[in-house]
Amino acid sequence: MSFWSISLKILRTTHWLLGGAILSGTHAYPSDLEFLDAAHGEVNLVHSNIMAELFAAVRKKVDAALGEGFPVIIGEWNSSAGPLAENHDTCNNAAFICKTMVELMPYCQGSLVWNISDIYEECGFHYEPFHGGYGLMTVNDLPKACFHGFRLLAEHTGQQIAVNVSDRLDGFGAMASCDGDQVRVLIYYHQEPDVDAADFVEIQILKQQGAACLESVLPGRGSAYETWLELGKPAYLNRAVLDALESASKTSVESIDLSQMIRVQRGSVVQVSWKLDAS
Repeated sequence: MSFWSISLKILRTTHWLLGGAILSGTHAYPSDLEFLDAAHGEVNLVHSNIMAELFAAVRKKVDAALGEGFPVIIGEWNSSAGPLAENHDTCNNAAFICKTMVELMPYCQGSLVWNISDIYEECGFHYEPFHGGYGLMTVNDLPKACFHGFRLLAEHTGQQIAVNVSDRLDGFGAMASCDGDQVRVLIYYHQEPDVDAADFVEIQILKQQGAACLESVLPGRGSAYETWLELGKPAYLNRAVLDALESASKTSVESIDLSQMIRVQRGSVVQVSWKLDAS
């Protein structure tokens, strides 16, 4: 098919102020502490743009040593070095995963996040359903928001197409693909530390018509962590609590018209998908 693009128009933003952060190096994590310190202390986060800077530096060194285009697989990264840091559990981590994966595409042929499960021994096993573990899945086999971020990314199996966004907004971005007649647009809005961020963004997909599916990763709808907080952070799960968390771990899926405004909350991910008109 011929090359084409998707255009997103930002219609409106609403603002509030977030807190601050500093930086020190460890593996590829946007935080200030190395593993051993972070296991027993508070983690200060830095701007997620550091991830792309680190990946670009790796690409430059590999190109110089082995030639341009030599395959690179980037491993062991997450949203902080702290193995017990709550940012791994939040809805915002889905947006971090999507932003990072999109931004590393020019620099590598694959990537491995750290890690798949909260059943993890380096700082002792933990039984609490949410305890800041690195995993995409909790110890109770519940998918976290970051799991859904990877799942939505994995649905982009076709040709990548350009996305034009009308305005630059910190932490906001998108990617799109077309596989046959199926179009998907993934939109993420990562809450950055120490940024005067919009509470939500209202956008419109331009020059597209017809019905579409909107899937959203939101607190309580794809991210069970926030529901666990509302339930009082129970350390032990009975059937009623587990049922509530399982329900909250399921994403929001609804039918929309492509002409309507789409609201993207700060710290969330949405995916819009539709079939091209054969005519």
